[in-house]
Amino acid sequence: MIARKGGNIANETKNNIEEELGMPIVSKNNNLNYKYKDDNLLNNTGKE
Repeated sequence: MIARKGGNIANETKNNIEEELGMPIVSKNNNLNYKYKDDNLLNNTGKE
């Protein structure tokens, strides 16, 4: 229940900022580039 409330607050905040700016704050250009290989999370460096 607490996590859901936190998620809702974060979503509302993101939506308010996007409305104020008139553009999305998360895009293909500024998101984290994570890749999955054999169910292990790899970060931008490619190290497991």
